[in-house]
Amino acid sequence: FLGGENSLVQIVGWLTWLAAGALFTSMVSKSHDLPWPKALGASAIQLIALLSIIKLGTI
Repeated sequence: FLGGENSLVQIVGWLTWLAAGALFTSMVSKSHDLPWPKALGASAIQLIALLSIIKLGTI
């Protein structure tokens, strides 16, 4: 296993988040008939909330 400090692991992690953001934005755009910029904003808010739940945990 490679550790979390390895640059390859960090690059793969960032690419995974970017791909998830693009797919999630596309899904929100198509399911709610929103233009791309509004769907991007909605997706960004939801992904930030998801990241905070993952990193901080629930109370």
